[in-house]
Amino acid sequence: MASAAVKPLSRGRLDSLKRELERELERATRDLVRLQPIAVGTVSGWDGSVAEREQADAMASELYCRAEYRCAQINEALDRISKGTYGICVVCH
Repeated sequence: MASAAVKPLSRGRLDSLKRELERELERATRDLVRLQPIAVGTVSGWDGSVAEREQADAMASELYCRAEYRCAQINEALDRISKGTYGICVVCH
């Protein structure tokens, strides 16, 4: 069976995706700012056990890393939109 030609995304659709990605980047950046002091263990006033603190630190660090990765992925997508390569497979083109 022959595959159908893939249509490029319209300028309107790309603009819509760009706005959506920019909003998501704002949310992810806010997450980074909110999680950063927790992820590096600079929050004062902890009154739980050492084990609970270590678990909370590990969870905060993981959440921070995920938000950081999400920002990187969004920035890469925005870069592809600006270069005109968004929607083209990076592996097989």
